[in-house]
Amino acid sequence: MSLAGILKERSDNEKKTKVITDASQAIRNLKRQNKTIEERTKFLRKQICEGNLEVGNTENNDNDKNTVSSESAELLYRISKSNQKLEGLACLTGITATKQGNQIVYMFDPFVQGKHKGTYYIRFGPSYTLLEHNLPAGINVRKLYKETFDARKQNSSENLKDFLKIVFRYLRSFLSREQQVEDVKDGDLALHLKHIETRHQHTDITVTLQIREEGNEEANLVEIGLEYEMDAERPIPGSLKVKVPESWEEALDSMIEQCQVLYTLRLKEGILSAFKE
Repeated sequence: MSLAGILKERSDNEKKTKVITDASQAIRNLKRQNKTIEERTKFLRKQICEGNLEVGNTENNDNDKNTVSSESAELLYRISKSNQKLEGLACLTGITATKQGNQIVYMFDPFVQGKHKGTYYIRFGPSYTLLEHNLPAGINVRKLYKETFDARKQNSSENLKDFLKIVFRYLRSFLSREQQVEDVKDGDLALHLKHIETRHQHTDITVTLQIREEGNEEANLVEIGLEYEMDAERPIPGSLKVKVPESWEEALDSMIEQCQVLYTLRLKEGILSAFKE
């Protein structure tokens, strides 16, 4: 290699080394700045909670560490209010979150009739990208995600909050309908149950009962049909259908009237109330 080539290679290597050194220094500076910001934010939140923080103008920031600008105080106030809302949402609905690297996992712990159902989760990547979930097949999570995020053409924390609330409503409603069907199969009502059929993720339920008239040993079959919305625990108004034997046709209107309680009560309680002596 010629002398000129050697000098050029050496110059290129020196430039590369300088670029790497500058980048490393920039990364260290950013880490220090980030640590300083985190410590400052933690200190300011503590001062706010203790009532020791004074709100002033930006000129005083360098003179008193206990004084913060009005703009910073307003920003911290909004952050605190947002955190309070998220904490309240978690307490009221049973939704919690945990960060795993650059991903966030939201966990759902619904209770139905005092019984814990779960835990279910949804995993998000950066920019609210939906990665995976373990919710029941009865909840079309990706469709709900598209309706909440894609339809609004923006990714924001407000979209996320709405999405989580909608998913939780669909999840709890599905689990409730599922549990109502199981409840019908147990207890005293099970003695009169001939058959129960569910379709379309428990949104179409048909209950066939064996009912005996007083003094008659032969049981007659009464069929009750109900339809539900995907995000509802009670039947759709007007969806009730009742079928009775031909010999009971005259009493059909009266029986339909009795079954109106199914719109407001859980399935088992509604049937027991409708056919109580």
